[in-house]
Amino acid sequence: MIRLSSNDYKAERKQMQSEDEKVILKHSSARLQKIRQKHPERYEHLKKKGKTTVRISKSTLPSGNELALVTDLPDTIATEDLADLYYQRWEIEKKYHTLKIK
Repeated sequence: MIRLSSNDYKAERKQMQSEDEKVILKHSSARLQKIRQKHPERYEHLKKKGKTTVRISKSTLPSGNELALVTDLPDTIATEDLADLYYQRWEIEKKYHTLKIK
């Protein structure tokens, strides 16, 4: 599970009919450029694959900003639970950051 920035997959997010659904991400050459430079073997795999189906879940933060998560977790996990899992993971990431920097 990762959090999407406001610029990630804008077109796909606009086409969503609901706040939580499966979306097909097409592997266009423009999208694959960064991967091509850093991970050539992964680039070839994704280029052959052509597309990936993921689940995008959107919710609103208390600040009013949108929280958009992309995951491969099943639909049986509620949107609220996904947000809770993300925040639990974020706390772990902050601890790793502290250990690495200090």
